[in-house]
Amino acid sequence: MTNNENFNNRCYGIVIIKSENSNFNADFTGNPRRLPDENGTIYATDKSFKYPIRRYWVDYDKDVFVWRSHSNDGNLRTRDERMVFMKNILAEKHEDLQNLINIEAWLEKNKQKKKKNDLDLNNDIKQLEDIIKYLKKDNEKTDLDKGKFETKISEVKKEITATIFSKCIDTKLFGVTYTGEGPLSLTGPVQISYGINKYNDNTNYINDILSPYPTSDEGTTQASIGKEKKTLCSYYVYDFSINPKNIITHYNDSEQIKKLMSLSEDDINSLKGALKFSVTALDTSSKKDSENALLLFITLKEGSKTFLPAMKNLVEVKNGDDGKILIDLTSVKELLQTKKDAIKSIELYYNKIYHHVHPENLENWTIDDNL
Repeated sequence: MTNNENFNNRCYGIVIIKSENSNFNADFTGNPRRLPDENGTIYATDKSFKYPIRRYWVDYDKDVFVWRSHSNDGNLRTRDERMVFMKNILAEKHEDLQNLINIEAWLEKNKQKKKKNDLDLNNDIKQLEDIIKYLKKDNEKTDLDKGKFETKISEVKKEITATIFSKCIDTKLFGVTYTGEGPLSLTGPVQISYGINKYNDNTNYINDILSPYPTSDEGTTQASIGKEKKTLCSYYVYDFSINPKNIITHYNDSEQIKKLMSLSEDDINSLKGALKFSVTALDTSSKKDSENALLLFITLKEGSKTFLPAMKNLVEVKNGDDGKILIDLTSVKELLQTKKDAIKSIELYYNKIYHHVHPENLENWTIDDNL
């Protein structure tokens, strides 16, 4: 069942990713990424987390724009080719987008007629009712009479771009900068930080891998040896925030874009699902045994002026007494207690089979320990 009611609450939270005998985010040497601090702290970028989130959405038949795809000749699609590809797919699903494409085609066809002074505006425009509505939506009754075809074409191209990005859940939530035809830059309502490893009892190691084939070096007949690099165990802690007003702030003069990009309850539910399960669901060689360990999702009351700081540095991850990993949220709880009047709900998801969460007394938190 879908729920398209607007979602207007700001949200904050943390996601913890466990990576055991895995390499969740390697640098270009194949090693786990490290911060330039005195401890060489292992970290992962926001992009490394957004990839499994997008993969999760793709697997669950959500439309995703920023995704690698190939044309029929096997070549990787360019940015503009991806735009055309998604435009065609989405136009079959959404009548409002197809109407905009029809308007663009009509304007492109008739701008040459206008230059020749042989365009009968009344007869031509009446061919498509949706074109009339679009051209007169701002009471610009004489816009075409003034010969402003290029202005209208530019406007409708931008609206097509915005409509496509509003239909793709990744661009609607994360934002995008598009510099092709109908350029548009959107600051997404969902922002994700870098993930910092908070589990200090870890070790990096290298495995030699025997290839079944020799190298291409002349005279070589022996199988070649490759290497794979893993970390024994890391726990990446990410902060995230959701601000539904990001689009409204940047496009305060465009009611159409604000309407298209308004968050819905369905959008938030799709995001929650990905934050809970996307890494566990991802099954690649380098990320095998990387899993979602915990999600803390905090929703503020609508209209709240309260802001929460980053919480990753308040989290402790260490070995428990019974062989399980202990995730200590004591300092997080203390912070949230000081903001309790602004908080609508606190949701905690984790897997009790592998983890303990402290403190145990988490009043007024909704807890699901079967992640």
